[in-house]
Amino acid sequence: YQSLFLTSDGWATGTAVQQIADKGIPLEKIVVGKPVTPGDAANTGYVAPDALAGIFSEARQSGAPWQTTVGGVMTWQFKSDTNGDWIQRMLKVLPPGTI
Repeated sequence: YQSLFLTSDGWATGTAVQQIADKGIPLEKIVVGKPVTPGDAANTGYVAPDALAGIFSEARQSGAPWQTTVGGVMTWQFKSDTNGDWIQRMLKVLPPGTI
């Protein structure tokens, strides 16, 4: 939750949702993107679906502005979600229209 929504550093410095919003980008235009499988991430960035769902749940419960206004979540290598488990897991924790 901390590095995805509040502050990020290292190779992804400045890419947390709040850091992007602080630069003037409206929250409804910010979309969190993650690979479906570890094999879809060339070096890093993979978050297991249950862990990612937990991060979004924590963000929604935090009372912070992004709980209802973040643009959504997306994946790359959508074809890797062969049985739809990834997208179904995200649908359970995100507001309608954010996927």
